[in-house]
Amino acid sequence: MERVRLGERVSNICLGTMTFGIPENSTNPMHIPKDYPKRSSSYWWDSATPIEETYRAFNDLVRCGKQQYNLLCRHSEFDEFQVCINEGIGVIPWSPLKGGLLTGKFKRGEQLDTEKSRIGFVAKDSMAKDFALAWSQYSDNESYWNLIELLNQIAKNHGKTIPQVALRWLIQKNIVSSVIMGATSVEQLENNMVAGSGPTQANEKMSNKIMDKYVELGGNFLDTANVYSQGLSEKIIGNWLQGQNRDDIIVATKVRGYTGPKPNQSGLSRRHIMKSCEESLERLQTDYIDLYQPHLWDSATPIEETYKALNDLVRCGKVRYIGVSNVTGWQLQKIVGSMKNMGLDPQQYNLLCRHSEFEEFRVCVNEGIGVIPWSPLKGGVLTGKFKRGEKLDTEKSRIGFISKDESKAMQAAPAWSQYADKESYWKLIEYMDQIAKNHGKTIPQVALRWLIQKNIVSSVIIGATSVEQLENNMGAGSGWSITLDEDQHNPMRRCLTK
Repeated sequence: MERVRLGERVSNICLGTMTFGIPENSTNPMHIPKDYPKRSSSYWWDSATPIEETYRAFNDLVRCGKQQYNLLCRHSEFDEFQVCINEGIGVIPWSPLKGGLLTGKFKRGEQLDTEKSRIGFVAKDSMAKDFALAWSQYSDNESYWNLIELLNQIAKNHGKTIPQVALRWLIQKNIVSSVIMGATSVEQLENNMVAGSGPTQANEKMSNKIMDKYVELGGNFLDTANVYSQGLSEKIIGNWLQGQNRDDIIVATKVRGYTGPKPNQSGLSRRHIMKSCEESLERLQTDYIDLYQPHLWDSATPIEETYKALNDLVRCGKVRYIGVSNVTGWQLQKIVGSMKNMGLDPQQYNLLCRHSEFEEFRVCVNEGIGVIPWSPLKGGVLTGKFKRGEKLDTEKSRIGFISKDESKAMQAAPAWSQYADKESYWKLIEYMDQIAKNHGKTIPQVALRWLIQKNIVSSVIIGATSVEQLENNMGAGSGWSITLDEDQHNPMRRCLTK
């Protein structure tokens, strides 16, 4: 289920302001010195007022459900959340750390400091509330200590803290739009706001070597996005471009994802597109972007608004061509129906991911749209470097890293368990190896060449973490072809349909 989207975007974590924010000279602690609140929600149930009256007052507001929800308070999953799912309502949990109980700072048998924590303060008196519970409910509760022990183990596995694990558990729920948290210090806030990153990323020095070699081998098309490494990818390319003839390099980047924690720093609204384009141009240190693409579908913004904004960027010379990325067939057809001649369509497409052939690509053929496949080697699964029955190295490959925690698996880094015992996968690798030997090539080159030979494919987006990897991939580019017989009469077609 997709999260509910508000007119203004909500970040994954929302800072609760119950205990601060009173104007310096105000005599009314409930007063907010602003013409209107950004969001409003009913605080408690009111049995004396008809529901209709309450929600007529809210009328045109886009609503999110606000509910206490955390690892110690999950009863909402059985009733309230089913309503939210049925009605398409997102949830913003409050008290995600249960007043401090899910921070791991309390030790078994240890006396509480009554001044330094909410739980300790409440322990002095019978003042317990939903957000500041009585410690006596948990101090001798074995299931609570087992949970803390498990959270601590997960935290160590990922190099995180217990509060970060508790918050991440919430953020990953599809129904959760944002999480309301509180903080009494900047350190606490920074700890809660931490985001993770993945392995096998090239630093700037190595990136420059790879791009230099790429150009030397005849390449000229660089693909990036404003959200890759929080904009660092664009900065590295921008620095490198200063030593190149700009007209010789085709630069593609994308817009859609979160560029910051504020509500309107994501999406495909005119505001976000214009702002993101300016920021990308600044990071890339160039006057124009060759190919600018929405990174993902945005159901909250009308297509017309998105593509009118993109078209205006073309008309003022900041963008040369417009494309789309990661869309389904009906989404692409809807875009095409709204605006013709949009440019190129990046899409995941490889020997293990061919569903696009049945819908999206037919639209492309009918409308004369080219395709630029990403993840052509399926995150390394189509390289042939993994052997049947062999234990994965969790540090030297994306697939190996994901195998430590397959809940992190994604299209570009799939779970190895999907393929490790799948006979059709091993038959495909075996056949690709045979084709590679026939042509004096490697398995990755066969996988890339198979794509390049498709009439609908304009180019293929590759990634490399070393010059050697790049040189191997570039060997698929020209000078040889997979024969019609090899393509038509082999497991490449048959094994994937079983």
